[in-house]
Amino acid sequence: MNGMWAFITGGTGFIGSHLAHELLKNPRYTKVVLLARPEVSSVRTVSAKERVCIILSDLGANVPELQEKLIVMEGDITRQNCGLSPENLVVLSKNRGSIEFFHAAADIRFNKERRQEIFRTNFDGTRNVLDLVCQTGIKRFHYFSTAYVCGNKKNVVVYEDDVRLEREQKLRNPYEESKFEAEAYVRQESEKHRLLTTIYRPSIVFGDSRTGACSNFAGYYEHLRAFLLIRDMVANDLRKDAEGRFADAGI
Repeated sequence: MNGMWAFITGGTGFIGSHLAHELLKNPRYTKVVLLARPEVSSVRTVSAKERVCIILSDLGANVPELQEKLIVMEGDITRQNCGLSPENLVVLSKNRGSIEFFHAAADIRFNKERRQEIFRTNFDGTRNVLDLVCQTGIKRFHYFSTAYVCGNKKNVVVYEDDVRLEREQKLRNPYEESKFEAEAYVRQESEKHRLLTTIYRPSIVFGDSRTGACSNFAGYYEHLRAFLLIRDMVANDLRKDAEGRFADAGI
């Protein structure tokens, strides 16, 4: 088979969707495979492919032109084999020598009351992903960790390629704890199975550097949207108050 495949978890998430958008434009990759869950609501079920296509379209991708390159597989990293069908597992195994695996799926909530769910996605999910990678024989692995595995350490530089994760720092929330444990596990398993692994530690992630466009209101944008809603509410109240005063004055 000619060319490389990119397999991305979290393809409907913030980092994963932007990564998919860029790799779909990259001629190095002949196939870009996104793992995504269907979305079930009280109204209807939106398939994984529908969700992916909507998000990529919002980012500016010409989805109809990408049909030959884009593959969407339904799955869930919290399940064994990431919830992939036996047929899809065979596809991955057959093409293992040409696949680069990008694990970008994560639960980015900080809430202590969500600790179990956060660990289920960020740690257990990463363990399931690595089991899948090793089972199918894929050797090139990219893992998206976080800059905050350094916790509350001050005046210490924690480099991206530092193989030692100190446990002296205080981790401030379940998200940091789960990503810390997951990165340590990735390092352990990568050495054990001789995976060619690259670990990325992004800090606060923004949208497009030129336009500010983003695929969803997660992380920083969730707070920004809250501020915008408050601004609009205050502006609306001031407008109504001004209109009322003008009416009282007969203006």
